[in-house]
Amino acid sequence: MNTRPSLQWAAASANLIICEWPFDQENAGTGILDTPFRFEDGFVAVPDGPGLGIDLNEAALRRWQA
Repeated sequence: MNTRPSLQWAAASANLIICEWPFDQENAGTGILDTPFRFEDGFVAVPDGPGLGIDLNEAALRRWQA
């Protein structure tokens, strides 16, 4: 999940023009993230929780491990 750190970096950058968003990323964290991405007015909302704002569902994440 590189999107959350990228969102934090983008929000802190004084001269950022654009931050790429992979197609269908809205559903990428479904089931793995306890707190899904939030969209406001066509933009991804920057998480406001502690750290990167990531709460992982570790049981769901284990299903993705090989």
